[in-house]
Amino acid sequence: MRCCCDENIKRSITLLLEQEGHDVVRVQDDLGLSTPDAEIISFCNETDRVLLTNDDDFFAFDTHPGI
Repeated sequence: MRCCCDENIKRSITLLLEQEGHDVVRVQDDLGLSTPDAEIISFCNETDRVLLTNDDDFFAFDTHPGI
């Protein structure tokens, strides 16, 4: 699975997903801290990644590969 982990996802979770063979990027590493939600969703759409987050604001977006 191709994942994008939001800032609120612990590094230990991203490491575990990587160990299991998933393609994981972190928002703070690839987009920078405090990236607006709309830019994160665009990034996920462009790179076909599922967003892992604890932020329910993302449910307001109509198009995304998954949250």
